[in-house]
Formats: sequence, structure tokens, C-alpha cells
Amino acid sequence: MVLTDTLKKWEHRLEGGLKSGLERIWRPAAALFGHTPPANANEASEAITLRIDLPGVEKEDLELQVEGGHLILKAHRHHSSEKSEQGYYHCESYFGVLERSFLLPESADCDRISAKLDNGVLTITIPYDEAKRPRAIKVG
Repeated sequence: MVLTDTLKKWEHRLEGGLKSGLERIWRPAAALFGHTPPANANEASEAITLRIDLPGVEKEDLELQVEGGHLILKAHRHHSSEKSEQGYYHCESYFGVLERSFLLPESADCDRISAKLDNGVLTITIPYDEAKRPRAIKVG
């Protein structure tokens, strides 16, 4: 719940003119220096599922680790495209490190976190440890 609330709060703050202004500045800089990839979080009763867009990133170029209560993602992106047709030449290259960190809830079962990369989308499943989850105590 904390992760979902935090993402929604920041999304709301960046709506409107501020968001579009930041995107005009951020996108060119991101191409040069790397950036924070967009992510969606879904919180269910048994796990949190993160979906992170990582176009152009291969499985071998991904690093995921749990450290100090955070899930840390690092991806190395290297993409280049060239096109030459009827009097013009176009070449774009994107190189850089993408990084993102997620605060894990205390009830996360860090030993059972799993990840899968499919068509440029990384899906991370963070199951809950039932022994660590808050529970209601019935008063008799």
C-alpha cells in the first residue's frame, strides 16, 4: 500500500504543465545520462507486482538486488540505429545506465522475489511473507 500511495502522490504532483515542462528538459538529458524508467505497481493480497518499461534492454544487461530494505534495479542500455535513403543519413544511439529503487514493505518475502523480462517489459513479483504481515487478533 505504501508503494502504491507514493507512486500515486508523485504522479498527481507531476500532472499538468509541470509534467510537460519536466519532460521537455528530462528526455534529452535522459538520452545522454540515462534515466529512471517508468513503472506501474499493482498491490494484491498475496504480492506486489511491478511492471517496468525497459525497451532495448536485454536480460544480460539487467541487475536486480535487495539492499537495506530496497529493491534496486540497474540496466545498461545500448541501442543504435542507422538509416540511409535517397540523399539523407540518419543515425541515433542511446547508451546509458537506467536506475530505479523501490522501498520494500517490511512484510515482503525477499527470498522469493522473482523477475521476468518479456518484450521490453520487466515484471517483478514481490510476494508477502505471511509470518511478517500484520494480522488482526480476535478478542474473546
